[in-house]
Amino acid sequence: MEWYEIQPLVEGMHLKNKDNWEQARIIAFLIAQTNSRKQLKPSDIMKFSWDKEESDEVISQEYKDTIISEMRE
Repeated sequence: MEWYEIQPLVEGMHLKNKDNWEQARIIAFLIAQTNSRKQLKPSDIMKFSWDKEESDEVISQEYKDTIISEMRE
């Protein structure tokens, strides 16, 4: 192994047990959801660094028209 190969390995070490953490979150979510009247999401129970926030991006009609005209050409 060369020195330049070590940095990506060290940066990705926290993802090694990602499946185990996801499994724990789903179990906790199922237990919490059965005891709650609110509609929950798994990310409400545990948030991880690999979770991405979903943003509601609004696309303008002008942009849509531009893309459609480019596709037709």
